[in-house]
Amino acid sequence: MKLQQINTLPSSKAEEREYIKEAKEQILSGHIDPLLALSLLKRYESIINALTSDPDIDDYMIEQAYKHPKGVIELHNAEFQIRETGVRYIYGNCEDIKWIQMQAELAILKEKIKERETFLKGITSDTEVADTETGNILKPALKTSTTKVVCKLK
Repeated sequence: MKLQQINTLPSSKAEEREYIKEAKEQILSGHIDPLLALSLLKRYESIINALTSDPDIDDYMIEQAYKHPKGVIELHNAEFQIRETGVRYIYGNCEDIKWIQMQAELAILKEKIKERETFLKGITSDTEVADTETGNILKPALKTSTTKVVCKLK
């Protein structure tokens, strides 16, 4: 395995833009098989996600960052800063009856919305359905999608 390949990637925004431009040209001109390119990009994405979410690596990076003076660390054409991220509050332990009731109401409402959306998905342009309460003629839900080549790594 050649881990030094990580050093061959662009190390500045300008290099990154140029890399993207050249890769795009190579793919669109047919010099690189687009399906090979997609599989490689997905593999890079998988590697990057695994490395950037690894708790051992996170801990080591924090340890190393603490060796620098406080504040913003500027190295390798990047800025680094130690900070609290992903802050979440857990309200279930507050013993707030109002909050608990609102959560129950919200859960019921979400379920009703889900059921209504399932009903609305079933309406087609061939059928005419009227809302029983308002009398409004309901139209089919608009469906949008994007066609893509999906790559599943093996």
